[in-house]
Amino acid sequence: MLNEMRFGKLSQSSIDKFYALKRELKYSEIEPTELFPMRHDVDRANQNRLRSLAGESRLFRAEDSEPDPSKQGQWFKNVMAPDVLELKIGAQVMLIKNLDHSLVNGTVGHVIGFGVPELAVEEDEERDGVGRERWTLDARDEPVRVKNESTMSVQEARKRQKIAEGVASGRIEQGPVVAWQTPNGIEKKVMVREEFKHEDNNGQKISSRKQYPIILAWAMSIHKSQGQTIQRVKVDLGKVFEKGQSYVALSRATSLEGLQVLRFDPKKVLAHEKVIQWSRSLEVLS
Repeated sequence: MLNEMRFGKLSQSSIDKFYALKRELKYSEIEPTELFPMRHDVDRANQNRLRSLAGESRLFRAEDSEPDPSKQGQWFKNVMAPDVLELKIGAQVMLIKNLDHSLVNGTVGHVIGFGVPELAVEEDEERDGVGRERWTLDARDEPVRVKNESTMSVQEARKRQKIAEGVASGRIEQGPVVAWQTPNGIEKKVMVREEFKHEDNNGQKISSRKQYPIILAWAMSIHKSQGQTIQRVKVDLGKVFEKGQSYVALSRATSLEGLQVLRFDPKKVLAHEKVIQWSRSLEVLS
């Protein structure tokens, strides 16, 4: 199906399958990420959902570095990490950087609190007889991992106390705590800022941005979704306007089971001329 779409030639069988994907999908927790061709539609959709959540927003401003003033601006407009990240507890977010084998680019989850990694120490308590629950809630109902104070050294306890005082005074930033939906179940993690680098052909850093490697994930632009693999995707093809957009949007889904397609129109499945020419050249060679 996708290979046919890539070249702008759909069989009747593929057309019928795409029409069938308009059915509504219901999920208990993680909602599908809706892909839009225009960025302003993405911003509006995400902001509407964020405002619907109770509680106050927290703003996280990026830390930017631009050694070369002549190149300032353009890279920062294209980098996935936002200039300002606005979050609330309950916000659906997506990981935009590989962290380990289970937390990879495209993983989706929910913000469940705010904290610092230094105060999130593992504890060994049974969780519903299934595994080890390493999390609890502090006095402000924020999720943290805890450790039995009796097992701490005096030095460790003092260090934690200083960090706690820094958090209370606002000197130490509390990052988002996210419950990620992974193939192995829910994985909760206190996020830290990561560096996103722009390098030249020689590997020299031109620009960089330090920001939490997450974005709001109720909606996303088709352009920014390139390179992502998303388990649950919703696409309204009635809004696409450029050649190749339909292919890019639909190919983000990891399976047909997690893909919903609205307003599918075979006439809007247009391929780039270069792709068509490349296909024809292969036919000649064969």
